[in-house]
Amino acid sequence: MRFISQPRSAGEIAEHIERPVPTATGHLRAMMERGLVRRIAFGTYALADYTGPAVRIPQRRSQSTREMRSTIRAHLGDRCSVQGLHLRTGIPERAVRVTLRDLWFSGLLEGDETSGYRLVKHLRQS
Repeated sequence: MRFISQPRSAGEIAEHIERPVPTATGHLRAMMERGLVRRIAFGTYALADYTGPAVRIPQRRSQSTREMRSTIRAHLGDRCSVQGLHLRTGIPERAVRVTLRDLWFSGLLEGDETSGYRLVKHLRQS
């Protein structure tokens, strides 16, 4: 909560909690209903007790799930760890784990966090 003691854009909050912007705004809406946070301008939020001016912060879009999936898939021709993908792509480790889990449940990956992940054999480029 200390992070939003000053005005923050929805994009900044999403980046801070390592989630997409729509997820972050859903969390913010729930916190607004509980009286913890208030919207001070379009896409700009602060704690409910914020008394400063209504600052409007320019909006930034977070990387979409589809973009993350394609970025990560491009690096999975060889076996790769979560940390390796984080270092190669710059995507936060938590988001890499979520994306890998989704790809694994879709049947596109083989492996695990211990041995590393890679695309299933028929999807790899020869």
